[in-house]
Amino acid sequence: MDGFVDFFAAADPRLALLALTLHLANIAFRSLAWTNVLRAAYPDRRVPLLGIAGAYAAGMALNSFVPARGGDVAKIALARTRIRGSSVPAIGSSMGVLAAFDAVVGATVILLLAAFGRIPSPPGLPGLPAVPGSVVGHPWLVGVAAVLLAGAGLAAGRRWAPRACSLWQSFRQGFAILGSPRRYATEVVPVQLAAWTCRIGAAYFLLAALKGGDDGAYLIG
Repeated sequence: MDGFVDFFAAADPRLALLALTLHLANIAFRSLAWTNVLRAAYPDRRVPLLGIAGAYAAGMALNSFVPARGGDVAKIALARTRIRGSSVPAIGSSMGVLAAFDAVVGATVILLLAAFGRIPSPPGLPGLPAVPGSVVGHPWLVGVAAVLLAGAGLAAGRRWAPRACSLWQSFRQGFAILGSPRRYATEVVPVQLAAWTCRIGAAYFLLAALKGGDDGAYLIG
C-alpha cells in the first residue's frame, strides 16, 4: 500500500492537472454532442445543456463501478427527466448516434496502431465444441423447432405489431439528426473529434505525470 501511495505521490502535479483538465473537457464536448443530437430529436422541446451534461457525467461515473454499463441506464433516466415529454427509446437511440461515431474512430485508431506494429498479436482461440451427434442424427428435430418458432413469431407479430410500430418511431426519433447530414457534420462530428482529442490527451499526460519529476516536465515547458 505504501508503494502505491508513493507511486502517485511522485506524480508531476502540473501534468496531472493538465490531464484532469482534458478529461473534464472530454466530458464537456461529449455532453454538447449528445445535447445537439437530442435537440434534433426534440426540436420543439427545451433541451438544457447543463442538465444533459449532468446526466452524462453521472452516468459516466456510475459506469466506472457498475457492471454491464449500468451507468448508461442512469444517463437515459436522468436525461428523460430533463426533457419534457421525451421517451426512453428515443433517448436511448440518440446515444447510439454517438456510439456509432465512437466505434468508427476506435476501429480507425486500432487499425493505425496495428499498421505500425503497436498492437501485440492476439492469443490463439480454443477450438469450437463439436455439434452433438443427437442433433446431427435427427435433422427433423431442427425442422420441427424452426416451424414452431416461425408460428410463434407470426402470432406474436400480429399481436404486438401496433406497439412495435410505435416503438420503432420512437427509435427513429433519436436518430433524427442523421436525416440532416449537414447538421450532423457541423454539430456532432467536430465536437466528438474534439472529445476524442481531449480523451487521448488526458491519457497521454496522465501517463507522463505518473513518471514524475523531470521525465515529463518538457511537455509543458
